[in-house]
Amino acid sequence: AEDNGKSTRLYNYIGAFFDEGIHKHTGLNLGEFMQMPREITELIREKCSKISENTSKAERGILNDMANAAKPVKR
Repeated sequence: AEDNGKSTRLYNYIGAFFDEGIHKHTGLNLGEFMQMPREITELIREKCSKISENTSKAERGILNDMANAAKPVKR
């Protein structure tokens, strides 16, 4: 019997597709992504993860700037 539990590569790839924003960053759908060679999907996952990480840092910076700008000025 084939193992389709949470520890399988298939489960991890499907999770990564959503968690790493692969569709958002590449326009690929899940079927297209899953049909690609493993080396290519690993590269896509790596790049999308970096994009998401950089975006998160930029978003945090913007939110911090906005929060600081909203603080009352001490006189």
